[in-house]
Amino acid sequence: MSKLPTHTKAVVLQESQVPRTPLYYDAPVVKRPLSPPKAGEVVVKMGAVGFNHKDVWIRQGQYPNIQLGAVFGGDGVVIASGTPNDPLLNKRVFLTPSRGWEKDPHAPESRFGILGGGVYPPIGTFAEHVVVERDQVIPTPEHLDDVHIAAWPIGGVTAWRAVAVNAQVEKGQNVLITGIGGGVALLAMQLCLAKGANVYVTSGNEAKIQKAVSLGAKGGANYKEKNWAARIGTLLAKEKKGAMLDAIIDSAGGDIFGQAGKILKQGGRVNIYCLLVPKSEGTSISEYAYTPLAKSKHAINTDTPTGRQALK
Repeated sequence: MSKLPTHTKAVVLQESQVPRTPLYYDAPVVKRPLSPPKAGEVVVKMGAVGFNHKDVWIRQGQYPNIQLGAVFGGDGVVIASGTPNDPLLNKRVFLTPSRGWEKDPHAPESRFGILGGGVYPPIGTFAEHVVVERDQVIPTPEHLDDVHIAAWPIGGVTAWRAVAVNAQVEKGQNVLITGIGGGVALLAMQLCLAKGANVYVTSGNEAKIQKAVSLGAKGGANYKEKNWAARIGTLLAKEKKGAMLDAIIDSAGGDIFGQAGKILKQGGRVNIYCLLVPKSEGTSISEYAYTPLAKSKHAINTDTPTGRQALK
């Protein structure tokens, strides 16, 4: 094993040196001490990291429990371990993207947090090296390169939870995925297609809709058009008269029930994994909780579970 570095470079969150309105924190590269791993820890040399919209929200001060001085939110190679003769040494690994959510399919069992930029956990992956708990890394498949591996954890497990746990997508079901240009939406579409579902999409960009169709989606509609839900209904009817949606996997929030409620079957599920639409433009998730849902439809909010639920 090569000598462990004593320092590492990392991207950290700092106060803006120039006053900005609206707020936008600085994210400089700084040199920081690198501690040797303790028992139960490993040092991972990062090969690639995933950049998510969460990182933008943190810089804008719009994400909860952020902490100045924290390293932003990958995969890498284990180069040191607090465990003697550790079989993980020199192996590529995923870093699980969150803490506090291990097995319960419904909610975290303990204090929950996502890696990067926050108070908890105090770990970020925008660095040359990361010291992390040994039981929170997972060997990666050989067929994936570093970039594709880094893109999976936070986006992939969020998509997996939305598709498999909350929406409970099955073969032959009709599923609408909104905002198909987003990373989680694209992964959710691929998971639904792998399960044999019929996927319909929305986007504000026609090229993204056509790309989704080329990947296997049945069709889509531009959500900027007022009658986009009727367009999806027409596409459903072309496949089978009277067909309706079994599930909606949504990334925006807003008035998703008002827009798509007429084409969602009784008992259909609406899974909302992100709220991008301002409250002034629609209904907030807190309001959903107190809104009687016609036809026994289910609104389910989701977040990123521990990677071990989906990465293995």
